[in-house]
Amino acid sequence: MSFRDTKFDHAEDNFHLALGITSEIKTICRERIFFASLSNALQAEELFDDLDDAPKEFKTVTGDLQRLIPMITSPIEYDYTLLVFMMYQRMAKEVYSHYRNTKEDPAASREEQIKMQIIKGIMKLKEMKDREESGESNTDDDDDNTEVLSKDSLTERIKLVKKSGYNFDKYLSLLRSTDIISSRNNKSDFDITDLLSGLFSKDDDD
Repeated sequence: MSFRDTKFDHAEDNFHLALGITSEIKTICRERIFFASLSNALQAEELFDDLDDAPKEFKTVTGDLQRLIPMITSPIEYDYTLLVFMMYQRMAKEVYSHYRNTKEDPAASREEQIKMQIIKGIMKLKEMKDREESGESNTDDDDDNTEVLSKDSLTERIKLVKKSGYNFDKYLSLLRSTDIISSRNNKSDFDITDLLSGLFSKDDDD
């Protein structure tokens, strides 16, 4: 089955459920994107002393997509993965950049930390706005158990990718054994990277 064969539920507020995507499928698709993107970034550093020498397939959006596609197991997962790929791929790359800066350049690390705190604050405001517009109170709802995609949770994923030996099944098992996926999140998908793309521009003047 694919989106072509799916009858969307336009009354459903939750985007992935409206598309006929279960929360389990959403999690698997998202984690494949994170895994592929982080694996490419990590292996480029491990295999090449100078990142400029690494093949483009380790450093580009299309390279991450090429690594990801063979991991997809069904048409519906394929459709949903392509739909959300850029959002999660960008999140992975931005957090990986922060992870590298933390290790290599304390000044750059402080700047990245400020950026991530701004993002975290806006995500919280978005959560409150979603709940307000839907008539919900800003308290935990046991039926809405999705994950906080914070800097810390994504940084933990970097460590798990390395620990898995670049094996997705082992990575997913390690991830499920932590409390990363059980954290709370905003009601709907929200592309913070697009909203604040100016913060992360590589062409900014010093």
